[in-house]
Amino acid sequence: MLTAFTTDPLEMTPDLALKLRGLGIEGVICHLGMGDGKSIRKPMDTNLDDVKRAGEIFLEHGIKPLSNWGYWAPLCVADSQLRKEGINLVTDSFKVAKAFGTNVVVTGSGSNSNISAWYPVPENYSRESLERFIDSLEQIIPVAEDEEMVLVVKPHVLSTVRDPRIIKEIFDRISSPALRLGFDPTNIVSHDYMYDTPKLISEMFDASGGRMGSAHAKDFIVEPQMVLRITEVPVGEGIFNWPDYVEKASKYAINEYIALEHLSSSQVRAAAEFMHKVIADFEMTQIS
Repeated sequence: MLTAFTTDPLEMTPDLALKLRGLGIEGVICHLGMGDGKSIRKPMDTNLDDVKRAGEIFLEHGIKPLSNWGYWAPLCVADSQLRKEGINLVTDSFKVAKAFGTNVVVTGSGSNSNISAWYPVPENYSRESLERFIDSLEQIIPVAEDEEMVLVVKPHVLSTVRDPRIIKEIFDRISSPALRLGFDPTNIVSHDYMYDTPKLISEMFDASGGRMGSAHAKDFIVEPQMVLRITEVPVGEGIFNWPDYVEKASKYAINEYIALEHLSSSQVRAAAEFMHKVIADFEMTQIS
């Protein structure tokens, strides 16, 4: 969510913290590796003292640092040197997360595309890509365990980690509690689930063996077109089943926070107010 405002720790000031609190924000996730938006500020290029102070400022204002992003690491690519650099990027990101005040790093699998870490290419769906990704995790997770970190893997329908069947294989093969599944169902909505997100959430939980990670919230609509097109929209503007999501997040996600993603700063207030209402309504049903 913090990405909507800044990715520079020097801009994470008391004034920004006060602004976020005014919006009802109590926790933040951050892309501390985005640099100027055109290049990636890698962990070795990051002043950890600046990151530490940013995390302290948020805590002083009642905002908990929840996680840092894993720098779009290419963990499934065929180029062995590039994949090794991606593995090192994730393990180095643990230092940045710790400085920020969290033990959680979130990563995708990357993409075999040479354009973007999220772009679709046929190779993302290959058996070889999955095996390379699992091998990368097998090298990262022991480091996470040693450093008492949690690695949350974000699934995405365009990536190698694309559906509950693939998720189950990954989590069956890597049993460590240091590996968690990103609780972000919208990322893997397909025609099988677009009108039944509770079904998708249930399958995600079963596939991960209950090892759900940080909860990220996005909404979607189904466009009225003859070829399937699912479009992301701000929370509260789509067809996602939020009461079910909040119930499952309260039981299974890694902490008590739901992070609002992919919003501009002008969209945050409405999204936060919507989510607070959904949570309040859910809590009332638990009381009654």
